[in-house]
Amino acid sequence: MLFAIAILIMFVTIGEGLRSMTSATDFANSMTTSARMDRVREAIAKFIATNNRLPCPAIPQSDTIVGAGVEAPTPGTCTGALSGTATKRGLVPWVALGLPVEVSYDAYGRHFTFLVATAATGLTQQTVGGITGAITLHSAAPVVLGLAGVGSQNQTNACSTVAAVTSCNRRGIAALVSHGENGLGGYLPNGTQLTFVAGRQNTNDPEYENADSDDALVTMNAVTSTDDTVSMYDDKVVVWSAADIIQRVPITESVASADRVTNMKIQVIKSALIGFAMGHTTVSPGSTCVSSGTPAGVFCRRLPVPDYSPLDGNEDSTTTGTGLYPTAGNHARVPYISVGLLLNDIKDGWGNYFDYAVSERRFVRAGNASAASHRGFSGTTPANPASAVIAACSTYHCFTLTSSGPDGTMGTSDDISIAVKLDEIRTLFNAASVTYPP
Repeated sequence: MLFAIAILIMFVTIGEGLRSMTSATDFANSMTTSARMDRVREAIAKFIATNNRLPCPAIPQSDTIVGAGVEAPTPGTCTGALSGTATKRGLVPWVALGLPVEVSYDAYGRHFTFLVATAATGLTQQTVGGITGAITLHSAAPVVLGLAGVGSQNQTNACSTVAAVTSCNRRGIAALVSHGENGLGGYLPNGTQLTFVAGRQNTNDPEYENADSDDALVTMNAVTSTDDTVSMYDDKVVVWSAADIIQRVPITESVASADRVTNMKIQVIKSALIGFAMGHTTVSPGSTCVSSGTPAGVFCRRLPVPDYSPLDGNEDSTTTGTGLYPTAGNHARVPYISVGLLLNDIKDGWGNYFDYAVSERRFVRAGNASAASHRGFSGTTPANPASAVIAACSTYHCFTLTSSGPDGTMGTSDDISIAVKLDEIRTLFNAASVTYPP
């Protein structure tokens, strides 16, 4: 009897020891996988500092083939990588990131799946601060776009209860997936992908969702199973927003935020537009400023006409019907050539064109019964201050500059806009020793 009890105690002890060893092994594997994921994130941040964009994924192939670990060609399209709607998928490009090949593996010896927003691979020094994401993260499958906890929606990195809204920029620009101990969906060193049984190849399976070619990923608590015929889950998923990556860029090579770039450019454009007005005394291209009437000597300065058509960088020759703000459908660009700027100067931090619009108001010349409608602002000679031209521009804005913000859609709540009034223009004229009226 005592012998039987001793044997039982021995088996219980061995069982507890094995469970402890399993737990320790699981913990070690999790820590190794997480540490390698962190190294990839740091390498991506350094890559951005050097290249002003994110790398394309590496195309799955054997590690021994020449070219393995190199990012797919043609940044901006990532030719040959697996395509989602707005993402590219493949392996961690360990060569491009300057990493040893083993960092591209999880602790189970299979490659991480690397997912990246396609547009983020085609950025430049001027647009990198405006990275926007495309990867959605969900708490269950099937995936549903929208704020988690609202009805059936389960997107955990949503910024609105409205499907597909990305204005808060929380969607991921890059992601890594470890396909766990069972490895289903992961890539082996020879470049082949571990496939699912037919019964699990559907959108209700969370692990299958992490191995298909759309823009969505799932992270959830582990679900155990004795085989791969049911929807078990042991994946480890990280999705990085723009902020998660940009804050890791070395401080000596920091990337300015898109908001900051946008606001700086607004000031540059504003100065260029007012500088144009300082040197132009015609009402519209090809015409002369009014100099008759009572009192005599009425002069005007004018702002450039918006570039509406043919969008060639020059101000339009017409003075009516274009560039009116906020009239729907009449947004126009800054005529960058006419005001001495470059094409990139008139794009905001997200790479979209600023809207430039000039007020079209009726100007009434004192002492003269006629009236004229001009894009510009006017006044009289200093000898007749009491008879100055009455311009709506002195009460309302003379011109506006508007960025469509992160969502790229004009007229939404994330727009960034300034409205410049006549008083501000006069102040700048005085600072530059340019008299007003001339």
